[in-house]
Amino acid sequence: MRLRVETGGLRESAAAIEEALARLERVKVASDLASVAAAFRGGETAVATGRACTVWNERLSALRWQVRSTGAALDVAASGYDTVEEVARRALGAPESR
Repeated sequence: MRLRVETGGLRESAAAIEEALARLERVKVASDLASVAAAFRGGETAVATGRACTVWNERLSALRWQVRSTGAALDVAASGYDTVEEVARRALGAPESR
């Protein structure tokens, strides 16, 4: 039995994750809610808006970290599979594939 891992597919997925991360980096909840806080300066709404922004920023930061980690894991997996394939090829004396 022979199994083949499509490392190109893993790398394409990692690139797609990078694109998603770039979009995620553009999400700026604090600036989107700034007008609400400004409209109700000194009131409960301004305080609640500040708290909401803090929570959203923490969640977005955690999500960015998870997305970034997933992309890195896919890249590492692709490199690992390529390395195993190359080592096996050399051990068997097979010609190098490109």
